[in-house]
Amino acid sequence: MGRIFISYRRDDAAGHAGWLHRLLVDHFGPDQVFRDVDNLPPGVNFVEEIRRQLASCCAVVALIGPEWLTVTDRKGNRRLDDPHDYVRLEIASALQRGIRIFPALLRNTPMPSADDLPDELKDLAFWNAIELDEHAFEHDTATLAAALKVALDESERGQSNTETPAGQAELPVTRGSAEDLSVEQEVEGTAGIGSIDADAEQNRRVARIVKMRPGARRDHAVDALRQYEAEHDLVSHRFHFESYTTRVRAIERMHKGQRREAAIAELRAYEAERGLRPHHFRFER
Repeated sequence: MGRIFISYRRDDAAGHAGWLHRLLVDHFGPDQVFRDVDNLPPGVNFVEEIRRQLASCCAVVALIGPEWLTVTDRKGNRRLDDPHDYVRLEIASALQRGIRIFPALLRNTPMPSADDLPDELKDLAFWNAIELDEHAFEHDTATLAAALKVALDESERGQSNTETPAGQAELPVTRGSAEDLSVEQEVEGTAGIGSIDADAEQNRRVARIVKMRPGARRDHAVDALRQYEAEHDLVSHRFHFESYTTRVRAIERMHKGQRREAAIAELRAYEAERGLRPHHFRFER
């Protein structure tokens, strides 16, 4: 089985890297997760050891905080522009080896665009990211772990990387094109659901939904995902585009039943966590 490599800047995300490392070790075991502070022995060449470790990994979690892109060295030069910067070396090596990358955004940091990145890192901009919210860190980490499990399972089965990885984004397609339609059909479960477990199917649906443009089709796909999650007792995936208002409107469209009650309970927890006044629905007396 492949391993998981955690890439981060100490000045930017050392605390988050420690939390994530502990949670992933609890989930996958200590031998399956690599973090430099915990795993690098003294007296080794850092660059060579990082490359050696990456060679045995099938997934890289890139923690990206507010200073990941802009932090500078003592001379005022951006570290990411230095070919010897260790974060640049880690990401560049992963891209060159075709290792699946999972960008994890911290503290509302936006995903870097290709224009912001050095040439050898520009492809990083096209991998779908997950936001790790400090107020829902364990929940978001569970979502990330489900995606990582797919990567590790596929690595163990020896599958090739010729298909679009679960964590990778594709450029937007024209509304109404055949490709967009096929994405929607797969989200709705018209292909091969019975051959994979519920967690993997949830992750595949999530990966396809994030490629969709905003609109009725995406709303329908999210509704179908929520139904699937409810039927299989899965933790609901939270998309970046789902604002508080979006959640409220989605609940208002739901029919009475356990699915709606579960969505309301999740909303109430979200409101309580952020000190929001509970929304009063029309159907509530």
